[in-house]
Amino acid sequence: MFWQLRAGARRLGITLHRLEATLDAGAIYAQDRIAAPDGASWQTLHRLLAERGVKCLRELMPRLAQGRLRPQDDAQASTQSFPRDADFALSARWSARRAYNFMCGTHHWGRPYPVSCGGVHFLLDRALGFDPRARSTRPWRMDGDELVLRFARGLLRARLSVNL
Repeated sequence: MFWQLRAGARRLGITLHRLEATLDAGAIYAQDRIAAPDGASWQTLHRLLAERGVKCLRELMPRLAQGRLRPQDDAQASTQSFPRDADFALSARWSARRAYNFMCGTHHWGRPYPVSCGGVHFLLDRALGFDPRARSTRPWRMDGDELVLRFARGLLRARLSVNL
C-alpha cells in the first residue's frame, strides 16, 4: 500500500495469491481495487482493503474448488523493498493532492517528509489540507504556524516537523 500511495494511485489494489518463498509470487486467486478517499489514514485504507479482500475471498471459493487459478506475471510483480527514510521524500513536481494523500496515508509511520520548495529544504510532520486549484507566486509561505507549499498543481498546508 505504501508504494501505491507514493506513486499517487487514486485507486489501491488488493491481490489474493498463494504464498511462496519470494515476495509477491504465487498463483493469483483474485484481484480488485478500491477508490482511495482524499485524506484517508493508513488504518482507514487497510479497513477498506480488508473489506474488499473479504468480498474477493467469498467470490473466490467456487473458483478455487474448480482449480481455476492464473499464474503470477513475474514482469508485473512488485520489486519494492521495505520503505527507507528517503522514500518519504516529497517532490514539488507532484500535485498537492498526491502529497496530501501520501502524507495522510503514511503518517502513522512517524517519519518526517523532506521536501524542497524554492531552494529551501523543509521537514514536514503532518499534512493539514490542500487546495488543488490554488496558485501562488511564492514557492512557500508561513501562515501562522502552518506552512503553505506550492506544488505543480495546487497548494499544500502542512505542519513542520520538530525533528529539524
